[in-house]
Amino acid sequence: MNKTVPQDLVVADGIIAMEGFGPIQGKPVDLGLIITGRNPVTVDAACCHIMDFNPYAVEPLWKAHQQGMAELDAEKINFLGENLDNVKRKFVLPTYSRENLVQALKTEMQIRLSR
Repeated sequence: MNKTVPQDLVVADGIIAMEGFGPIQGKPVDLGLIITGRNPVTVDAACCHIMDFNPYAVEPLWKAHQQGMAELDAEKINFLGENLDNVKRKFVLPTYSRENLVQALKTEMQIRLSR
């Protein structure tokens, strides 16, 4: 889709991010960021770097990079505003750990009880 429909502006809301089993059953993270750019794949790669994920390990991003659609290397991405090192933090991966499963159950119960 990104090859067919060019994007003028891509906005990723990182004011309250989600780690673990996001986007619904994860743990909220007060990140306080809005990430913008003109290339959706590079914006996703920037988000990966902020969350301390390797964007080359995210298959759709890697495939887009191989096709020349985007840059994934943090050294080659032009970050404006905040310095990457100042906003980068380690996010919990969406794995089946005890902590993630407990958080997912808590979130699911909150959703069901609020209905």
